[in-house]
Amino acid sequence: MIGIVVAAHLGYGLEMVRAAEGIVGRLDGVKAVVFNYGVSLEEARNALVEAVDSLDTGEGVLILTDMFGGTPNNVALRIIRDTNIEIVAGANLPMLLKAQAIRHQMALPELAQFISEYGSKQILYAKDILCAVKGKEAKC
Repeated sequence: MIGIVVAAHLGYGLEMVRAAEGIVGRLDGVKAVVFNYGVSLEEARNALVEAVDSLDTGEGVLILTDMFGGTPNNVALRIIRDTNIEIVAGANLPMLLKAQAIRHQMALPELAQFISEYGSKQILYAKDILCAVKGKEAKC
């Protein structure tokens, strides 16, 4: 099974995992790595490597980070050569839910590409949807 790590600033990743578990129940093979302010890059790297190593059963690990260019993403990029991992930045709850549901259906590179595209499609302007469904009566 492909492991999933949510690496994010402060409690964002941890709370995303908790929210997903509140929706679908316990998530096996999923961990959050919290990047707190004041933690050295070496400590952060070690925590991420430990999480990846604990979840890699041979099929690799998908790392979802909160934002491209942030410390969690930059640290993940530093270990990408060391292990069988893929990184997708800009993590949101729908991405995590979908990734954990379909990770057994495809290889890691395909999962990362799919989740990247899927996550982008989950960002919607609600008024556009309402107007498409209800038309003029929705005060568009």
